Amino acid sequence: MTSVPQAGWLRHRVHLPLPDLDAGPVRFIAGLRPKRRGSYRLEVARQGQKTVVHNYGHGGAGITLCWGCAEEVLDLVRASAPDRQLVPVAVLGAGVMGLTAATCLREAGYLPTLYTSALPVATTSGIAGGPWSPSLVDHDPSPVGQAIFERLLRRSFDAHERRLGQGFGVFRRDLYTPVPSLSLAKLPPGLIPEPEQLEELPFATVPGPGFRYDTLMIEPPILLARLEQDLRKAGVRFESRHFRSAAEVETLPESVVINCTGLGSREIWPDERLHPLKGQLAILPPQPGLDYLFSDQRGYVFPRSDGVVVGGTYTYDEDPTPDPEVGRRLIQEMKHRFGQAPG
Repeated sequence: MTSVPQAGWLRHRVHLPLPDLDAGPVRFIAGLRPKRRGSYRLEVARQGQKTVVHNYGHGGAGITLCWGCAEEVLDLVRASAPDRQLVPVAVLGAGVMGLTAATCLREAGYLPTLYTSALPVATTSGIAGGPWSPSLVDHDPSPVGQAIFERLLRRSFDAHERRLGQGFGVFRRDLYTPVPSLSLAKLPPGLIPEPEQLEELPFATVPGPGFRYDTLMIEPPILLARLEQDLRKAGVRFESRHFRSAAEVETLPESVVINCTGLGSREIWPDERLHPLKGQLAILPPQPGLDYLFSDQRGYVFPRSDGVVVGGTYTYDEDPTPDPEVGRRLIQEMKHRFGQAPG
């Protein structure tokens, strides 16, 4: 009796197109992720006469957790300042955490003002890669901390998913890996489908079994631009301001402050648990034929509308300057993986 192959196996016998890792010119960029040892900080504190909600320290998961954290911020503000018509709110920072927090506050009836020393595109969020994955982020492992972390993930995934096809740079993508993803293993059960185990990865030059995950891809340049545009249309003010101390924050007219300054928090509210985690990317020219993500222990590669991104580095470093040699090594590793170079 002849066995019938599974539908998934039949689908993946068709080889997917390979990335052209020799394409040029190549851009090299780097960013400093705000990694907080032990856990991100998402809590209410007092600063003189002001209520401060801290929302920072998410490492490499800022894009992933942004909407969940923004909704949590809104819950904390509601508990501290329930009369939203009378309480203006200051949001410090215009990265993805600040923009999404301001969006949720504005939609709930508050009147936020964004104070920022850099436009959204120039923040660390603007340099991020984009795969939806809780990578390089610590969280409280206690039952309460785990429950909060899972709530953030569920809320954020649902919010991103609602924006599919709405011009926010959110896309559904397949992720292929030769081994199970340690990052996606952090997700609560049922959030995304169970990974499909493949007898063979769907690439002609990548032998061996693997896994396929059904997940999301977010393009930060598109997301940030859309959030900023929508906030400005809604009348939210952006004010250029760089804070160097908590005393300067106390001079703001708003009684409620949302701190989304990431690494900037070290200058305002010293936090010895917060440190930079440098990540570097090489961006090749766009390749419209690619529509999947690939990741293994050596790095990752995925397409965006502005280019094909190759990455996978993290070092404890205060210097945000990209190192072209590191970028070239990333590309060479992926060329080895896809059989485009000896080794």
